[in-house]
Amino acid sequence: MLLHNLLIVYRAIRDKYRSQKVHPHVIRFNRTAVWQHLSLTVFFIALVYTGFILAYPESLISTASLKYLGMNEKARAMTHRIAGVGLALTLLWHIISVVGTARGRKEIYYLMPRWKDFKDAVQNVGYHLGLVETRPRYDRYDYSE
Repeated sequence: MLLHNLLIVYRAIRDKYRSQKVHPHVIRFNRTAVWQHLSLTVFFIALVYTGFILAYPESLISTASLKYLGMNEKARAMTHRIAGVGLALTLLWHIISVVGTARGRKEIYYLMPRWKDFKDAVQNVGYHLGLVETRPRYDRYDYSE
């Protein structure tokens, strides 16, 4: 069953890749932004996990982390601090890349609310209620972003 599902996932990824070669698409994030989001995700999950096991040292997750990962109180605290510093550095990296580059400043401009965003929100709600026939066409970002 695993091989069967992997085959289906492989086919979906291959078809998506091939269709993107033919059809124009918008690349929202450059490599720097992708790495920033990846590091944000990793540091956030590490902070949540280590924060939970520090706050509740007698929990099942905490005892399992000690038993299987060897994370005693000192290791948990150090991992939590490292993840916190990593998250703060990622924030600093993001601010510098947004404010300090022309592309970043352009992205801020694209994210600013406009009157069209309000109209798109009304049309989208109307579409989902069945009051409007078509969904709104969004610009680079939609109103929720």
